[in-house]
Amino acid sequence: QPLPTGADGAGQVEDKRLTGVYVRSEATALAESALTDETQDWETDRWKGYFVKYSPDQPAAEIAGNDATTLHADFAEAPAGEYTIYAKWDWVPATPLNIACYDPNAMNEVFGNTFIALTEYPTTRHGGYGDSGQWASSVHFVGMQKGPAERGKYSIYIHDNEFISNDLFASSSAPVDMTIRTEGNTFHLADAPPPTEARTDFRRLGDALTNQLALP
Repeated sequence: QPLPTGADGAGQVEDKRLTGVYVRSEATALAESALTDETQDWETDRWKGYFVKYSPDQPAAEIAGNDATTLHADFAEAPAGEYTIYAKWDWVPATPLNIACYDPNAMNEVFGNTFIALTEYPTTRHGGYGDSGQWASSVHFVGMQKGPAERGKYSIYIHDNEFISNDLFASSSAPVDMTIRTEGNTFHLADAPPPTEARTDFRRLGDALTNQLALP
């Protein structure tokens, strides 16, 4: 998960799919609630919900709406000058193996793989699955709260895999209560990018699965 190059309006217009920048131009006027650019001819509310960076000394403003030449937002006092319109990316956390098995007796198997989850953020915010955040987990359990398997069965058997991460090895949306077999897996802490601050091996798995994975 690389750092977003388009944050705060950085990047070139031609790279908008990578940077998030859609417009770079010069404002002809800037007021408390309006940025005007007489060179434009926008569709009404084309930029509603996007962000505009209008001053190097002020935070970006979320655009409430626009007409052909004017962006409407809450602007701080600043001289009219260069501005950029960009989209804030909702970064989905890096989770190479996502397990969402809702049949307690499915008898699934995952083996012989290498799963790598890396983040360049030194400090992470661990949101929920699908929530924008900076975390990375080599395996993530999604909705695994369907109860234990029948005797002699399991939902999934995870064995002889290699998990590599500089943040989390395994995580879950909520404590896992399903029957999961694990055996012969190895976990390696990556050093490039460096390990994140306050990292942990396992997050929100519940005591049973955490203890099981922690076994040598």
